Amino acid sequence: DMEKRIIFIANQKGFDPAIALSVAKQESGFKHCVDGTLNCGTSNYREVNCNSYGSCGIMQINRGPKAHLKLFVKGGAQKYGCSSEETAYDLDCNIKSGIEILTLYYNQYGKDKTKYESKVESNCAIHENRNKYKSYTDPWDRTLKAYNGFGCAGGADLDYVGKVRVYIEKYNSLTL
Repeated sequence: DMEKRIIFIANQKGFDPAIALSVAKQESGFKHCVDGTLNCGTSNYREVNCNSYGSCGIMQINRGPKAHLKLFVKGGAQKYGCSSEETAYDLDCNIKSGIEILTLYYNQYGKDKTKYESKVESNCAIHENRNKYKSYTDPWDRTLKAYNGFGCAGGADLDYVGKVRVYIEKYNSLTL
């Protein structure tokens, strides 16, 4: 099943399965394909679960030109452990890419509070939300906010970090 697949890939990559599961649960409800199947093809974007913001797959990776567009082109995700034929439309490649993006953001923003706060300042104009995002002290909270996006206007999930944290606690209480 989907959860076992995520745990397997997270363990392969040396990544905390509880975090990977929690992000996938919050992002897509474990739904990769529109029809509910596990694999809908490597480039058939019409069959992959995508939202109105251009985020696709179980890990809801954004395919916008300012985000991760190259991951949706054959060969573009090889540095994340995908084959030259896979794209982020492929289930396993989507999971691998999501985990690698989380790792990148942990190193970029989780570990560097100054860099994180600068990104929040430049992307979130609403004072109350900006202060909330800047109050995150845990590196993983900053990482999760980066993964979800730094914006705080209409359409932004202002409670994203808290929602993912609830799932992390749930999955940490299980034996993965």
